[in-house]
Amino acid sequence: LGGVTNELVKAICFAEKGSEDYHGIIDNVITRHTKVVIDLFHQDPEKAITFMSILNEDKKELLALLHAVKITRSCPKALSDIICGYGELWSSKICLVYLRYTEKQLVVEYEDARDFIVAEDTKFGKTVLWDVSQQRMDKWLQTTGVTSNCDIVVIPGFI
Repeated sequence: LGGVTNELVKAICFAEKGSEDYHGIIDNVITRHTKVVIDLFHQDPEKAITFMSILNEDKKELLALLHAVKITRSCPKALSDIICGYGELWSSKICLVYLRYTEKQLVVEYEDARDFIVAEDTKFGKTVLWDVSQQRMDKWLQTTGVTSNCDIVVIPGFI
């Protein structure tokens, strides 16, 4: 789903200005994801309903975060990153559920890249600390056994 991060950035901008227009943006983003879920799982409404309940919970969280931005008229970088990361997380979770649903013979797992990729803010934006990230990735691979027990790992890439 293209443009979701840009829409979330717009929602932040509205909230920073004290406008409640962010509600409409969030509704549209949720609706777009809901349509994808319904299309993918039209033969299994239970799966669609389960995923839509996750979207609705996330919507409540997003609206609460944006309400805080609206009240303070400010959105610190860390909060902006959290809000903007929702689209990537949803897309990767949709992929995870779809792969598990359609490829039942495969073991498909999910891991959040933020658990092992370490980045720092620089004047040029985020910079990955490759050595530290590699060490954390190696440790993650050793402790989870993913390489021997899993066929596919879905890892969202928003950091």
